[in-house]
Amino acid sequence: MPQTYVVTGGAGFIGSHIAERLLKDGHTVHVIDNLLTGRQANLNHLQQLDGAGERLHIHNTSITDLEALRPIFEGVDTIFHEAALPSVPRSVSNP
Repeated sequence: MPQTYVVTGGAGFIGSHIAERLLKDGHTVHVIDNLLTGRQANLNHLQQLDGAGERLHIHNTSITDLEALRPIFEGVDTIFHEAALPSVPRSVSNP
């Protein structure tokens, strides 16, 4: 049965591959990524997949913006949390 998923960091390498698999399996996917380290090319690829027009929802926002996240998370079955700052120096200088 199709479900609704959120993939944070969905424009990154791992997140975009999770989103791709979910879309190919017929699920609805909400990708959350502020593109700080994610790649627009990964999102462009997802948008070309069959069914993406109806089942892929891209949200260009930070996972720290609670008010923006509230409506996205309504009715979601599962969350894949892949968002991260992959650089220790960057995380220390701008937590």
